[in-house]
Order: sequence, then C-alpha cells, then structure tokens
Amino acid sequence: MAKYDWTALRRKYVTSGNKSLKVFALEEKIPYGLVRKKAAEWNRKKRNISEQAEDKVLEKVTEKKVYDTLKINEQHLDLSDKIVKLVEKEIGEGRARPKDVAQALEILQRVQRIALGIDKPKPDETGGKERLNKFVEAMNKIADKPKGDGGKENV
Repeated sequence: MAKYDWTALRRKYVTSGNKSLKVFALEEKIPYGLVRKKAAEWNRKKRNISEQAEDKVLEKVTEKKVYDTLKINEQHLDLSDKIVKLVEKEIGEGRARPKDVAQALEILQRVQRIALGIDKPKPDETGGKERLNKFVEAMNKIADKPKGDGGKENV
C-alpha cells in the first residue's frame, strides 16, 4: 500500500500557484528528494496550466475590447444617421450652405476614423475634444442659417 496519494499530491502541487516544489514538500511533510523523483513532470504541467490561464484571460480581455469597439461603431453609425437626417432637413428648408455641410461632414469623418483607429492624428492636428468642438461649430452654422437664403453661397 502506497504511503502517499501521488495523484492527489500532483493535482494539489500543479494548482498551488507559485510555490516551489521544495516549499510544497515541506508543507506536505514529504521528503524533498522523494517528491523530486516523483514530480519530474509536475513543473511542466504547472507551467502549461499557467499558460492556459493566461490565454483565457487574454481571450476575455480581447472579447471585451471587441465588444467595446463594436459599441462605439454602433454609436457612431447612429450619430451619423441622425446628422445626415438633420443635414437633409436643413438642406430641404434651404438653411444649409454647401460649404458648411461639407466642413461638418469632413470633421465628423475625421473624428470617426481616429476614434476607430483607422487613422492616427497628425502631429500638427488638434486634440479629439477640439475636433469635436469644431464639428459642433460647423453643425451650428448649418442649423443657425436663417431661412429664405436658399442655402446659396459663393464658393
């Protein structure tokens, strides 16, 4: 009859975190030399379990990042749809000047492309908050244009 349950000891060691084999043997009151002979493959198995755990954590972090990116994309698409409807309304009422509409759409596209990681800001380009403020100003120009002008402009 075996004095030690080596299967249970292997499982306990492999799942024990960062303990060394020597510390584990002391805690289990087993002679280190005996454990070392029996545990030749335990460290490899322990590393494999740690690597698998790290892979799972990385997978979950990646899934979260993908979910967050998709959420941002949905928000941008919803916002873009609302802006297009607003611009169409302003154009229909003769309040939008083509230059203002083009400027607003250009700024919106740039903000979206940077937010999605498609483009990187240029060194001389203003920050995201400033770009957004420029976009709001451009949209305000569209919305504040008085009726009856016909949206005509000398470009």
